[in-house]
Amino acid sequence: MILTLAGARADVDAEKTREMYARLPYIRQGCQCPLCRSFLERVANFDAEKRVFFAKIGVDAEKCESLWSYPGTRPGTQLYTFRCPLVCVDVSGITEEWETVAEGFSARFAGDGGRVFLEVELLLKWDGV
Repeated sequence: MILTLAGARADVDAEKTREMYARLPYIRQGCQCPLCRSFLERVANFDAEKRVFFAKIGVDAEKCESLWSYPGTRPGTQLYTFRCPLVCVDVSGITEEWETVAEGFSARFAGDGGRVFLEVELLLKWDGV
């Protein structure tokens, strides 16, 4: 599955990525803080566009690595940034730039120690739960 984001191109092996996620722990197994619980509630209620985006490349956002949260740019929102490991056949052109995938949803590729990640920023409704 070829995915292009912010000028970078990755040939993602969606099936191997899906198999890897089947073995990864859920975020909730490592943290029960209010921000992580809120994030997981929002992930469970992703709209179809977000669900399809992650599913087509084999990513389970409930099993992402490195979840960060910041106050959102609009009242009543929270910005979540997280990394999703990918199994790629090839990747090229990684930059620091973000690409807007949908309103409040940006993504880019990142490399770290020979691994490839999908980095995601989501601006989600936050009610303090």
